[in-house]
Amino acid sequence: MVIQSLVVDVTLRGLGIGRLLMERIEQIARAKNCDTVAFSSQTSRTDAREFYKHLGYEVGSTSNAFLKRLV
Repeated sequence: MVIQSLVVDVTLRGLGIGRLLMERIEQIARAKNCDTVAFSSQTSRTDAREFYKHLGYEVGSTSNAFLKRLV
């Protein structure tokens, strides 16, 4: 299962909302016989990185986003 986006408002972080959302996502994935949950997070979001590691997620890959301004 691929998560497109998950954001908890900065004023509500630390209350367990993100953990509960991730637990529910994992329940849904298991019910659909998915064996993996995948998503991306910007490398600059070190707080998010630590949050996901705390939940047992590992960095699966690193990549670069390419951009070319045409104006």
